[in-house]
Amino acid sequence: MPAMRPFLLPFLLLAAGSTALTAGCGREPEPPPPSAPIQPPKPSGQGRTLPAPQVRIAFVREDGLWTVNEDGGDLQRIIPPTCPRASEPAWAPDRRWIAFSAELDPASNLYARNLFISRPDGSDLLQLTPGPRAGPPSDDAPKGIVRGRAVLATDISRRPLAGLSVTASGMRRPEITDREGNFQTYLPVGGGWVKLSGLVDGRRVLAWRFASPPEGRLMDLKDVPVIAADDDAVASPAWSSDGKQVLYVLRHSPAEIRTGAPRATLRRIRTDGSGDETLATFTESTIIAGPAVRGDSAWCKLANGTILRFDLKNKAVADSRPAAICAPDALAVSPDGATVATLSMDAAAARSIVLIRREGAEIAATFPPQEPAPHAIDFSPDGRRLVLDRHAPDGKPSIWILTLATKQLQKLIEQGSSPVWNGR
Repeated sequence: MPAMRPFLLPFLLLAAGSTALTAGCGREPEPPPPSAPIQPPKPSGQGRTLPAPQVRIAFVREDGLWTVNEDGGDLQRIIPPTCPRASEPAWAPDRRWIAFSAELDPASNLYARNLFISRPDGSDLLQLTPGPRAGPPSDDAPKGIVRGRAVLATDISRRPLAGLSVTASGMRRPEITDREGNFQTYLPVGGGWVKLSGLVDGRRVLAWRFASPPEGRLMDLKDVPVIAADDDAVASPAWSSDGKQVLYVLRHSPAEIRTGAPRATLRRIRTDGSGDETLATFTESTIIAGPAVRGDSAWCKLANGTILRFDLKNKAVADSRPAAICAPDALAVSPDGATVATLSMDAAAARSIVLIRREGAEIAATFPPQEPAPHAIDFSPDGRRLVLDRHAPDGKPSIWILTLATKQLQKLIEQGSSPVWNGR
């Protein structure tokens, strides 16, 4: 394997604010009715000291997020199905928080999936994305009026679009564009987002704008062109080493890939929902695994097989290393940052777990095509084992532990995927 070499990747830096919105999911068995008012956020618990939990593994099942001991005992569910499609759990460095993505009420959010954090027991649940400021606006908070017109722009005309959904920050009920494409909604003073979405000629279209209307005054966005695209989605949360920020990938879903259009954006947000910023924008490829954070570095794997290491202080690519690819792919980094684990797949569809170090690469395990294949991997706190999920041909997943010194596999539990080991 070639040694790491400096690599420059064009990327766009920008800054955007964000809001911590109260998540509508909890530990109750039934979700609240759609018309229920947004509840104020639970206390974040940042001012109280909680005992660090024992070393545990978080993972995903169809009925929520769960944790289990490394010996397979003490199985506990922490996020129930009332938070739809919760996935991709990530432990904070102090083991007192878990970040994850979920698809809660996508019709009222800027993104299809959003970023959440909670305690390991499921308490203090908070939604971090999206929004321009910390704290959801109350119904009686100062607001301004935002007006505009949804259009489909071509080289020769601008066609007004009727019947599109208009969603805005803090507004629980979407508006609809009229026959001439006009819309009017309200935003909190200080700023917020407006999203237009719907079907035009059988294709999904999307547009969004940030605006800061004066209190009680009108702001006219004029014509807002839509493009053929689906909602952006938050994915792959990873905690910063100090536990004060969460990195994530914002996946863009254009119907047609245009030159220079972003395919994925690597972002970072504080745990109070503020300071949402872009670290890198990818236009030529997309992120298929990662980020994995150790110290001041974050590793990502691209669709072309390249593994990048970002310097989080400088917001720049520090190293690049070619690697084989797999479908699906995965990425994990040892606690000391010296070993990168990823997946590869040969021409016969056999998948392997590959360990990459500066001195070279080795195969830790190989899975023939007829055997359950790995989809996700993570290092143990001591760096001597890997936890992984294996998916059978019928789709049923199970969780296993691989001891690296002996290359022995042992099943931990049935019915689980996307495992992550705490205790960094």
